[in-house]
Amino acid sequence: MKNSKRFLMIAALAVFAMALATQGVFAQAGKDVTQGMDKKLKMVMIVHDIASPFSAFFKSGGEDAAKAHNIDFTFMGTQAIDMPKQSAMFENAIEGGFNAITLTMMDNKAFGKGLERAKAKGIAVFSFNMDGDWGKRAALGYSGADEYSQGIALGKYFFKEVMKGKGSYILCPAIADLDVLVLRMNGIKKAAEEYPDIKYITTVEIGTDLTKAYANVENAYTAHPEATALIGTDHFSESVGQVISKRGLKGKVYGAGFDITPGMMKYVKEGSIQATMGQNPYLQGYFAVEQAWLYLAKGQPPLEINTGSELVTPKNMAPYLKMYNMQ
Repeated sequence: MKNSKRFLMIAALAVFAMALATQGVFAQAGKDVTQGMDKKLKMVMIVHDIASPFSAFFKSGGEDAAKAHNIDFTFMGTQAIDMPKQSAMFENAIEGGFNAITLTMMDNKAFGKGLERAKAKGIAVFSFNMDGDWGKRAALGYSGADEYSQGIALGKYFFKEVMKGKGSYILCPAIADLDVLVLRMNGIKKAAEEYPDIKYITTVEIGTDLTKAYANVENAYTAHPEATALIGTDHFSESVGQVISKRGLKGKVYGAGFDITPGMMKYVKEGSIQATMGQNPYLQGYFAVEQAWLYLAKGQPPLEINTGSELVTPKNMAPYLKMYNMQ
């Protein structure tokens, strides 16, 4: 894990340096205005699902950036995906004396009033992991993946290398109308346009509870036994692997999804899932805090940083299995 973390830190610095250079601000290292402050900068990170496996990576990245700059850092989030509760946490944080707020912004409209209040109070808000479409963010800066491009990349690999250009698929998002998942699904559908013998069947919302998600995926396949692929769009993609495994569908039905969780890696290892797309959650959390510090301490303009994606398949799964001690 130490070597893995060191690699991520090196990658983080490289990506961030490239982003700054692209914006033409890398050489403009202004005075650190925080040196003259009586108190440390206070920042809070608010995530949409504190129980999800990748929230620990958000927290670790944020903590490392905070330690590097002696920032008073707080981490919080809802116990499960609950947008009203997360929005309420955001509203409360605006009155909590924080200089900056970093958060996973599930829906721009839900956080709109809070963003205006934060702006009026001089609080810097930076989003990561989720926030509208690429280039159309609500917060000052963004650190995360280009979700539409992620969908295209996953689809191109899956339709060509796994399905061999033939078959039919069902999309299985946790929340069918969530912006980030719509972007991924649109990317997947765009990739399918290159393969006329790949047919889209339907989209089935599977929910944000893995037990219920399993039942919903199973019901979708029962209703459409002609499907040769089930494609998830988020970390609840584990339910896709679970259905294929428990129903004995390996070799008959292919599976794909998003996020590199222990559950997803279990199903990649056993062959129920052929591809999953990761999104560097550590870097997303790290850059959210780093950007906020650069903005407040150095006056650097906020950036939109693509933290990259990781397409994990049976061919390159070894390092990820090692990360979770699943060799």
